[in-house]
Amino acid sequence: VTDANNRTMIVERPVRRRLNAEQVTFMLATTMESKVTNALLTRCDKMELRRYGRDEVAQIVQRAHTHINIELCQMIADASRFTPREALQIAVNVNDAIAVADATHTIEQVVREVIRSRGSYLNGITQRDVTLMRVLADAAKPMSLTALVGSLHLNTPAELTEVVEPYLLYRRWIAVT
Repeated sequence: VTDANNRTMIVERPVRRRLNAEQVTFMLATTMESKVTNALLTRCDKMELRRYGRDEVAQIVQRAHTHINIELCQMIADASRFTPREALQIAVNVNDAIAVADATHTIEQVVREVIRSRGSYLNGITQRDVTLMRVLADAAKPMSLTALVGSLHLNTPAELTEVVEPYLLYRRWIAVT
């Protein structure tokens, strides 16, 4: 279907037949481009999307969880690194924690505890981020990708460039030189 000279596809069920796929459009989305095969990448147009901001993510959370006030939704947005999927999961965890929390705990205390228990600071920073920033500060000079991956004990360079760095770069807490 993705080859310009043959926009057809074989369907096996209910009976084997060839279908015209000239009107087929695939939309794929990923935050891990390195995991997409080169064969697929060469057949696609790449569109860079802008990140959600804090207030946008907070609004998404509040629409789904109206009992959580906007200030706490902003706290959740920060902790999620402005990622709606993560923010919504934090809110679900907050709801679960509220259900079993001591009656003397406020929703804010529960939100803070849930964020802490996920290994994140309120600003979305994780221990891995802190380690990266310490390594960079201790080096006091630019470091190669290979050296950083080794220093952080990561499995692949993509883990650094596609998971760890983007949020830190977005917040301008680190810079690529």
